[in-house]
Amino acid sequence: MLLYDLGKKRRKVRLSRNKKFAAFARKYPRVFKVIIDDENMAWIEFTEEFDDVLAEEERVRVAYEPIAVESLTKLLMMATSHRLQIEKLAHLKKDLGLSDDFRTQLLYKYPQFFKVVEGNHRDGAFLELVSWHPSLACTFREKMLHLNPDMRKSLGEGLPYSFKLTLPNGISSQKRNSATIVRFQEREFPSPYEDIGMMRQPSLETEKRHVALIHEFLSLTLQKRVIADTLSHFRKDFRLPQRLQSFLLRHQNIFYVSHKGDRYTIFLKEAYKGSTLLEKSPLVRMKDRFSQLCEMPKKFSVGVFGRQDDHGELMDDHEFSNAEQDE
Repeated sequence: MLLYDLGKKRRKVRLSRNKKFAAFARKYPRVFKVIIDDENMAWIEFTEEFDDVLAEEERVRVAYEPIAVESLTKLLMMATSHRLQIEKLAHLKKDLGLSDDFRTQLLYKYPQFFKVVEGNHRDGAFLELVSWHPSLACTFREKMLHLNPDMRKSLGEGLPYSFKLTLPNGISSQKRNSATIVRFQEREFPSPYEDIGMMRQPSLETEKRHVALIHEFLSLTLQKRVIADTLSHFRKDFRLPQRLQSFLLRHQNIFYVSHKGDRYTIFLKEAYKGSTLLEKSPLVRMKDRFSQLCEMPKKFSVGVFGRQDDHGELMDDHEFSNAEQDE
């Protein structure tokens, strides 16, 4: 693209008027290159290295599509009405690994799983479950208990109703095995995929099912985390507690809530070691490659990266910057 034409899109790419596109491009030499043609016109284009990564990302995204479709189907199966507003799902597209054109392409490719249903003017269109898939009505937690003998051993006698708890260092063994924790771990509860009907509220079973549903919701995301506001969009669809933030803080041994500015992010604790995601999907690894290519040479870099939050765990500036870019 001509630099002159790109200048007309300054507002769209959010570059302030006092910054030059050419200078901006030079900060990222592995992403952009500026070329002067025979007529002395300046052009900006991607480097071959970045073009190759873009092509690889497209291949990875196509290969990941069946998993994204499965995640969408599982969300519909957990929703009380088995349907969700497409506008709400759009907030989750990056978290689920959906393509930018998922509304017009992917949602119509898999009629055996779901269909688009027109709603009223206020709510817009919905994605609706077509048929129940028993093989998908198994939570990530249940799969891990089945596949991981060490996890079963560490959870103890509360199986199959226990969650993996991540308690802060320094907590005494007496507190780790307190009656409250043991009672919570051993209590039976309905699966997030079961219809709870007129289940009594509040109760420990209800509380634990809420934990299980949020646990499953986060497990379906690429990075096992989600912006709190995004989860709040689905509160009524999944019958989650009205005071969602307070609920999450009551279960800090399972979830971690990071607060940066006016944004809260919810992490699944067991999926992380410190600020590192333990198991990265191919799309997350592609995201890491993009981040590496977008690193500025030292002469351009500013600020301090890798700073931990007030609690010293889970979310560093680099990861939070990625989350903001997703939005």
